[in-house]
Amino acid sequence: MKSIFYLLPLLFIAHAYADGTPQKDPEVARFEKLAGEGDARAMTEMGLRYHEGRGVKQDYTLAYDWYMKAIEKGDGDAVNNIAVIFRDGLGLPKNQKIAYLLFLAVHMEGMGNEDTQTRAGRNIDRLVQQLPKDQIYEALSYTWPYVMQMVKSRGKNTQTGADVLPTKERPRIRDNGWWLDSERAGMKFSSPPPWDKVQ
Repeated sequence: MKSIFYLLPLLFIAHAYADGTPQKDPEVARFEKLAGEGDARAMTEMGLRYHEGRGVKQDYTLAYDWYMKAIEKGDGDAVNNIAVIFRDGLGLPKNQKIAYLLFLAVHMEGMGNEDTQTRAGRNIDRLVQQLPKDQIYEALSYTWPYVMQMVKSRGKNTQTGADVLPTKERPRIRDNGWWLDSERAGMKFSSPPPWDKVQ
């Protein structure tokens, strides 16, 4: 008799209305309502639901949409999850350099909680082992406006116009304020064109 109670939620979720439309998973409906009210954690959860296909049909475009809304609210987990989408090329062009920089931002800016930091750290370590050094050097030569252009365009706008190239006011990531003097001293590589000149 006890086992029937474990099946009831599944029966409820699988139940369809008379016209054949499935009922919405109650957990998804709850998170969607909270997200609609501006809750950043709920927005990230909605993104994760679409990302993994939990309670909804898997849809990387909708996952990305929800993550972007959460990023606008400052949610570090959403940044981390967008990095995963770039790393794996889920619904957009695969770009491990952009993924690396997003994971790095989560780590260096202390975004999210301890679990977020741990995940970002593991992902950085994994990418450092996979990416050739010249690709890491290129990524570290980008500016944040370029990274954000890539994120906002879902990896489609790779143009390196004057508005994203390095200037004294718009430093390359290798030149920003994150690094200890010892780390900065270790960045002896040459940035590839067009990132090699600071206007």
